[in-house]
Amino acid sequence: MMMENQQQQTELLRQELTAPKGQRPGNISDFRRLQPAIFTGEEKPLDAEQWLTDTTDLLNAARVPKENQVEVAKIQLKDIARTWWLAEEARLEKPVTWDTFSKSFYSRFFPATAQKDMEEQFIRLQQWNRSVDEYAAEFLRLSRFAPYMVTDEEKRASRFQQGLQMDIQVFLTSQQLKTYSEVLTIAREVERGLEKKKANQMRTRPRRGLLS
Repeated sequence: MMMENQQQQTELLRQELTAPKGQRPGNISDFRRLQPAIFTGEEKPLDAEQWLTDTTDLLNAARVPKENQVEVAKIQLKDIARTWWLAEEARLEKPVTWDTFSKSFYSRFFPATAQKDMEEQFIRLQQWNRSVDEYAAEFLRLSRFAPYMVTDEEKRASRFQQGLQMDIQVFLTSQQLKTYSEVLTIAREVERGLEKKKANQMRTRPRRGLLS
């Protein structure tokens, strides 16, 4: 269900960005039409950061004026996040800009300690029992918190390859791949080959009781 909602939101955002732009500024109805997510304050730090990024994109796509963005977006805050914002709003100088809101939001829901934790997660990241695509998605999510490890394509490719399952890595070491895209493409192919081999072995394995 979450994936379907994200796909719907992406399509609505695409339509909004490609639609002819009129002169009328956007309002709360334009913003809500893009199906923005609710934020409760109970989300994980990385999900909180993603919410703020997505909400910023939707506000801009809906052409909500800068001076109205906080008033429009705050209706998406519920529970813990709503209580937090009522206290913040009372102490901040008016009018509250979106930049000010974002800084306060980061300080509360995605502090420096959480960003450091994301960096450490990337340093330790391995594929383990994930699929190649699942590992790649996590790699992309976390790599921006350790940019010094992926400063160019070759370093990016090398770090990604190092985290792959060993039975996939052995097929890649002799190929001297230089880009992340190349490593990802070959890793997917190797994964499919290994899965096919495993399936064939399962089909040809003798069943107990059939041999005497």
